[in-house]
Amino acid sequence: MKAVLVLSILMFSFSVSAQTDSLVKIELEGSSKSNSNFKAKKEIQEQLISELGEQLVRQLIGPEEYQKKKSSIDRAVRGQFGKFIPYMKAGPLKSSGGGYKQSIQFEVSLNSLREVLSQEGLLYEKVKNVKVLPVIGYLDSFAAKSYKWWYSKAPDRSSFLGRVSHKTSQQLSEQFWEEGFYVHDPEAIGAQVFLAEELKVEAHRRQDLVALGKDQDADLVIYGGVRIGPSDESSRVSSVKLSLKAILVRNQRNVAEVDYSWNTQAGDYQERVTLEFAKNMKEAIGDLRTQVIDAYQKGKFGTQSMEMVLLGNLSYKDFEDLKQSIRLSNYQIKSLKERRMASGEFTLELDVSGDKNQLVNHFKELELNTWKLSLVDAAESKIEVKVMRK
Repeated sequence: MKAVLVLSILMFSFSVSAQTDSLVKIELEGSSKSNSNFKAKKEIQEQLISELGEQLVRQLIGPEEYQKKKSSIDRAVRGQFGKFIPYMKAGPLKSSGGGYKQSIQFEVSLNSLREVLSQEGLLYEKVKNVKVLPVIGYLDSFAAKSYKWWYSKAPDRSSFLGRVSHKTSQQLSEQFWEEGFYVHDPEAIGAQVFLAEELKVEAHRRQDLVALGKDQDADLVIYGGVRIGPSDESSRVSSVKLSLKAILVRNQRNVAEVDYSWNTQAGDYQERVTLEFAKNMKEAIGDLRTQVIDAYQKGKFGTQSMEMVLLGNLSYKDFEDLKQSIRLSNYQIKSLKERRMASGEFTLELDVSGDKNQLVNHFKELELNTWKLSLVDAAESKIEVKVMRK
C-alpha cells in the first residue's frame, strides 16, 4: 500500500555548517497506512529521504530551478542517497490510526549532495546550442608547409594538409554532435575572408582566441596544432603529434587539453598519415570531448569570473571554514579558489552563473553559523564583504 506521509520537521537547521565536512542534522517524522511494520518502515524511509532531498535541494538551487528539474532530482536523490546521507538513526515504530509512524534522524553531507547533483548535471544552468569553433593549425615538416584556415585567403582543402584538416573537422563534428554541440566549419563558408586583419596571425594569444570566438559567434574554441614529420624511431616511418585545448569564450577558461602522438607504418608519409589519421584522431577527440562534457556538467559553461574580497581578522582555519560555507551558501557559486591572503584581507575568485546582481544581493546581509557577512562595495566583477563574528 502506498504510504501516506505526514511530515513533521522536528529539527531542520539549514544554516551552513562551519565544519569542514558540512554535516547537517535533520530529524523528520512520517507515517504509513501499511498494516505491515516491515513495509511501513521501508515506505517511511523512502518517503522521508525523498522529502529530505527536496527540502535541501530547494534551499540549494531555489524553488524555480527545483521545479524545472524535479523528476531528475528525485531520481538522483532516491538512487544515490547513501552518498550524501552517511548516517541515519530510526526511532521506534509506533502504531497510529490503523498504520504506523516513525521519526528518523539524518546526518547529511551538503558537499556530497552537491557532488551528486553536479555529477548528474543538475547543478548548472544549461547552455543551449553550444557552438564550437576549431582553430587548429597543421604543419608538414617534410614539405615545410603549413595550413591554417584563418591565415590564408583561400585555403586549399584538396591539398594534403587540407584533407587532414577536413578529417579533423569530421571527427569533431561527429563526436560533439552526439552531445548536442554544433561544430562550425569555417573553411566551408570562407569565414577567413571576413575576419579582422589583427586575427589573421600565425599564432593567437588568449585574447585573440576569445575575439575570434566572438567574431564567429562561438561559445567554445578548440585550438592547437597537428605536426607531421620524421619519427625519432626510424627514417622509414612518420610521426604525428597533436596538441589541442578548449577555451570558453565567455570566461576565457581552458576546460580541456589533450596531447597525443603516434608513428605511422612504413611507407609514403602522406598516404600513411591519411589512412591512419581518422582512427588515431578518434581517440584523441574522444578524450577531449569527455573533458569538455565533464566541464559542461559541472557548470563551468555559462559562468563568469568574480573576485570576492573578505575583510576581517580571520585565522587560516577560519578562512578555510568560511570559504567552504560561502561556496555552499548559494547555488550560483559553481566553484571558488583562493587568490591572495594578507593581513585582514582574503581574496577569492568565484565562478558564478546567472545574474551577478542576484548574487550581490545574497551577500548584502548574510549569516553563516558564527559569522555575519555584510556587503561593503560591489563593482562589475568584484565585491568586498566585511566578515565579523556574531
